[in-house]
Amino acid sequence: YALVEDVSKRGVLGSPLVIDAMDETHTIIDVRSVIRQIQGSGGHGVVLLVGVQTNQFPRAVDIARPLRAAGIQVAIGGFHVSGCLSMLPELPPDIREALDMGVAIFAGEAERRMEEVIGDALAGKLRPVYDHLKELPDLAGAVAPFLPSGVTERYMKKFTSIDAGRGCPFACSFCTIINVQGKKSRHRT
Repeated sequence: YALVEDVSKRGVLGSPLVIDAMDETHTIIDVRSVIRQIQGSGGHGVVLLVGVQTNQFPRAVDIARPLRAAGIQVAIGGFHVSGCLSMLPELPPDIREALDMGVAIFAGEAERRMEEVIGDALAGKLRPVYDHLKELPDLAGAVAPFLPSGVTERYMKKFTSIDAGRGCPFACSFCTIINVQGKKSRHRT
């Protein structure tokens, strides 16, 4: 949310962006309503399914399917996509299925990269794969990862955690974190 809002506030893509955050932890996502909202804006929109873990990927694809059938652009990112691209010799069937539906996938960290994705979406030209695994962004000075209180109040009251740092100096062979976020600890200022 904060990364997209930063792109909007900086005005680098023209007019301000309309951002709506939803989380199925606390809200049933009405996909038909999302379709109507985007179609009502002349079809200008993109649905970003972010932070998608492996156990959540099938549901993300279920959400993407009717959106893509309605011609709406969709991108999925998170540890499932990033971990698979970083550790497997070829894409697993679930990610290939999403790509075959026209869903873009985003691997790696999105700091300083949302402008590219949103710009491509506004042009109607999302690329199939955004692979930023080899280019870990410097988190110093990066936008703070926040959600507005209207969103967080749906499932939290006054306290939450934030992702202040990434990476790990250890080299465990089974670890996805070092393969996605690197072996060097990085943190926000």
